[in-house]
This record gives sequence, C-alpha cells and structure tokens, in this order.
Amino acid sequence: MKKQLNKYLGLILAQKHLWRDERGVVAIMLTVYLPVMAGLFSLAVDMSYVLQTRNLLQVTAESAALAAASSLTAVTANHSCSSDPNSVCSIAQQYAAYNMPAAQYGNILPQANILVGNWQIG
Repeated sequence: MKKQLNKYLGLILAQKHLWRDERGVVAIMLTVYLPVMAGLFSLAVDMSYVLQTRNLLQVTAESAALAAASSLTAVTANHSCSSDPNSVCSIAQQYAAYNMPAAQYGNILPQANILVGNWQIG
C-alpha cells in the first residue's frame, strides 16, 4: 500500500513540476504566433500595393483631365469625341498613356469613358 501511495504522490509531484516548467514555452508561442505574424505581414504588403495602385490611377485620371481641360476651347453640342488628334479625348488618352503605359497596363482610358460637357451650378 505504501508503494502505491509513493507512486501516486510521485505522479502528483511530477504534474506540479510539469506545470511549473517553462522550458519550451517560446517554441509553443512561436508556432502559434508565427502564422499570425506572417498573415499580418502579407496583408500589409497587399494593402500597400492596393494603395499604390489606387494612387497611380488617381494621378493618371487627374493629369488626363487637367490636360484635356487646358486644351478645351469649345464643347461640342453632342458631347462626343471626334477622331481629330488634337481633340480633348485624344489629349486625355495621351496623358493617361504617359502615366500608365498601355504596354504594361492595357487601355485604361477607353474613349467611351470620356464625357465632354459643362458643369453648371444651380
């Protein structure tokens, strides 16, 4: 009976010692937090790419609109683009291609997306 009691007490002491033992905790924490940190890092990289692309599109749209507006002399009655190389639409497409070349990005400003007109307040 005393032998079984000593064995039982030895198991209890071993469990208490095991709970107090802190060796290997870093390895466990690393296996838990490493995928989380890798996921956050990849999310940060993806979001920076999205914001950079959005900024590039914004700059391209603004430069095309400003270049076209500076060459605007008179608005046509039907608000459409002509095939004239000096037309507002051609200038807008040209400046859009300066910022985002068609070879790399494709046609980012089709003629159907350009609207020529007046903005009247009131």
